[in-house]
Parts: sequence; C-alpha cells; structure tokens
Amino acid sequence: MRPRVYQRHAGIFRLIFAAELVSWASFSTLALEPDPAGGQVIRLSYPIFLPGRYPKAGPNPQGEQFWRWDAKAGRYHLAWQTVGPYSEGPVESGAAERAFVNGDYLAALGFYEAFLANEAWQQDYQDSHGLAWPDSVGPRGLAAWLDLARLHRGLCLALTGQAEDARTALAGVETTESLAELAQVFLDTYDDPAGDLLAGLAAYERRLAAGPKDVLSGGLDRPAAVYRAFTVQTALVRTALAQVGPQELAATLAAYDAPVADLTVSDLDGDGAAEVVWLSPPSWHAYAPNETPVGNWQQALVAWQDGNRWQMTGIAAADRITLLGVMSPDARGQRGIQLRLIDTDQTQQVALFWDGEVKRPYATVRQAGWPTVGWPES
Repeated sequence: MRPRVYQRHAGIFRLIFAAELVSWASFSTLALEPDPAGGQVIRLSYPIFLPGRYPKAGPNPQGEQFWRWDAKAGRYHLAWQTVGPYSEGPVESGAAERAFVNGDYLAALGFYEAFLANEAWQQDYQDSHGLAWPDSVGPRGLAAWLDLARLHRGLCLALTGQAEDARTALAGVETTESLAELAQVFLDTYDDPAGDLLAGLAAYERRLAAGPKDVLSGGLDRPAAVYRAFTVQTALVRTALAQVGPQELAATLAAYDAPVADLTVSDLDGDGAAEVVWLSPPSWHAYAPNETPVGNWQQALVAWQDGNRWQMTGIAAADRITLLGVMSPDARGQRGIQLRLIDTDQTQQVALFWDGEVKRPYATVRQAGWPTVGWPES
C-alpha cells in the first residue's frame, strides 16, 4: 500500500506526504485523527520487522507513527512514534484487545463476553479456514482464538477483584495447550495461601518471558500471549507511588520477582507527576511448537497515571535494548530517555522525550524523508 497526500499550490499538485506500508506479514493501516493542537494528524499502524528475526517467524511488535502538518515547511513531519505489543487476530476481538492493553479491564470484559458468544463469527471462521486448510487448521485456530479470549477475560476478572469468577474462567482454558499452561501458572500462584494477585501476575509474566509461545504450526492463525506488564501496573496502583516513592515500587517488584529490567522513575515532562520507564524481558518466539526459537525482541516502555489507574505504552523496540538513563531537564523541564538499540547489523543511540499532553514519545530530530514502515530501517 502506497498512500499519498497532495496539496494544490499555484495551479499544480505537489506531494506533501507519502508512505510505503506492508501487508504480507500482518497488516498496516492509515487513518486521520484529531490533533490536540488543531487540525488532523496522519496515524500509521504497522508491524515492525526487526533485523534479528524473520518477519513470519512469530509475532512482531506493532508500531505506530503520527505525522503532523508543518505549515512553515509545507509538509508533514513525524511528531510521535510508539511501539505496542503484538496485536493480531479476528477483527471481532479487536475492541476487547485494545481495552485489555489500555488497562480498561471492565470494558474489556464486556467485549470478550460478546466475542465468545458470537456464534456467527465462529461458524464463518471454520468455514473459511476449512476451505483453505482442510487439515483441521480451522477448528484448531478457532479453539486457540477462543482460548486466548478466555485467558484474557480471566485475567480481567482477577484484575478487577472478581476472584471466584476468574478461577472459573481460567479453568475453562483447556483446549490450547500453551494457553492452558499460562492459565494454570497464574492459578497455581494466585490460589496459593502465600500468594495473591501480584504473585500470580508475576508468575504469569515469568512464564511468558521463558517462551516460546506460538500455538499453531506453519505460521497460521497463532494467537500468542505476550508481555503486558500487569505486574508493573498493579504494583503502581498498590504502592501509591506519589506517596511512597520509587524505592517502595522497586522493592515490591523485586519481592515478587517480576520480570522487569532497569526500572526508573522520573518526571519526564516537568508537570510535577512521575512517569515510570522500564524494559521488558526479551520475547522469544519459535516458528512452530518444539522448534528452536528463532529470534527475540525487547521493548522500552513508559507508564503514566490516568486518574485512579496507570496506563503504559511502548516507546522503542529492538533485538536488544539498553536503558542508558534519563537526562537532566532541559530549558522546558523535559528529560530525554536515552536508549541504545542493538540489532544484528547496527547499533544506534537515541534520546526520546515525553509529550505529556498526548502521552507519546517524540525525538528532537524531525524525520526528513517519507516513512517506509514495517522494514528494519524504520
């Protein structure tokens, strides 16, 4: 897909935006959205193909770019760029997954329940995949997507304090082996007399970090449970960061052996409220069950407080990441997050700043060329 934007000027049309998007391994999208400063921004969503792994070897990080109109330059420039967790699957489950990732667990519950009750979609899925793949891929794929929804619904119930319903829901994840294992890992610790919600979440995330997590062979219809950082978000709510300080948060995460690296607390945008920066564990994936993992990727993330809950977003992804630190505040009171992004064929050092209004990171250097998204050079 090659979207183009032209502007009529002095009787001719001149190019003011262009992009090269990919759709052969996951999908890319383009949309216009309101700009907080007025007007509209161009939002691109795309898979990030990292140098250290084959694009179809498993789930890829999901990138987003936001391009803002620059009247002085007469063109669009890259304003913000984020990296989210892997997100793929039926369109019908998209609303549930978005609410789940954004920490809106009550809304996600309703969406998951509607998805699980959607018998028409289930029949359509089996019919379409059965025609293309007569070797039972359709039924296996359907079972896996339903089990992933049951798994995430069970976690939402636990995260909203509905313990008994959570146990019942997670016990129903049994058809897809790898997802059933994740549900059981959570329940074993959650139900332990010495355990609790944080302990269950930390055990769940440690199992995710151990990978591999793909559940169907051949690269077909593989729902993968991926790193979501529930432990960090839940610990942030529990420890009341503004009152107790970063040491208590770090101690809580250490006590539960949460798979979190290089956690740093800092006021990134000078508004008096703290943000939290950390690295995910490397996310390993195999091309098929019982095969050797073929690649990994790692994310840098930022969490911020939104009312009585905490939200998070990824700010960078690479084969490996080193968090070098947070810079001293500049004249605007903003602090850059210094990262070293390490890929198989290159290493680069970047400083990302936090836009507190839109809750997204930006780089101080504007991108001059048009984006080719979904490729290693992006």
